[in-house]
Amino acid sequence: MASYQELLLSPHWQRKRLAILNRSDFKCESCGSGEKTLHVHHTFYESGRKPWEYPDDSLVALCKDCHLKKHMVPKTSDESLYPLEEAENQALRGYRAGLWSYTEQDLLFTVLDYEHAQGVADWWGLPVDVVIADLKDSTTCGRALLALVARHGSPRKPWLERYAKGKQEA
Repeated sequence: MASYQELLLSPHWQRKRLAILNRSDFKCESCGSGEKTLHVHHTFYESGRKPWEYPDDSLVALCKDCHLKKHMVPKTSDESLYPLEEAENQALRGYRAGLWSYTEQDLLFTVLDYEHAQGVADWWGLPVDVVIADLKDSTTCGRALLALVARHGSPRKPWLERYAKGKQEA
């Protein structure tokens, strides 16, 4: 089965991507920039769908900066995800950061506190102390977390462990 990154290389996706960029006149639909690298953002995901199997109106042309902002984790308490205690919201933000770091593996992000680290660790199926011990100046990235999964395993997510070990062998 092809990885998501491999699916993005498919001619099916390339045609769809080009159509979305043409529709936006090769400008970011958020900030209007026509000078920055453009991405096509999926406004939602459904398990099992290929990137090109989404309706055009669910795809948006965004510059790299605006695309990153769409995937950024809220950092202030007034951007709470749900009416929960702050520690629970922070763990949810960490879980979201973990998911985001899997899709954007080379981008660094800051682990804000212990609860945030718990959420990141939970998404990756790692013990929180392993994630914290590997932080560099409170930052990490998906590639570093993937390496931790390859070294320490991820018993709750065997698919992720297989993927991590396959990446190391490649």
